[in-house]
Amino acid sequence: MKNRVSPFLQLQRMLQTQKQHDILLMMAEPLSDEYRDDFCLACVAYIRFGIRRIFPNELMQALFASYCEVLDN
Repeated sequence: MKNRVSPFLQLQRMLQTQKQHDILLMMAEPLSDEYRDDFCLACVAYIRFGIRRIFPNELMQALFASYCEVLDN
């Protein structure tokens, strides 16, 4: 039987640098569980498939775009 792995943990396992980990923790901490899961799943899709999600919430879109820049550098 497989255990469920949270979107946050999935994303953490994919990150390559300490900077990416540190910024993720700072960005995700103040988010509610629902927003954190959406954000992390969007980042996983970006890393795996290059998909840039469009969030209806402007703040979430800005956070996502900013974190994509961190992932690209």
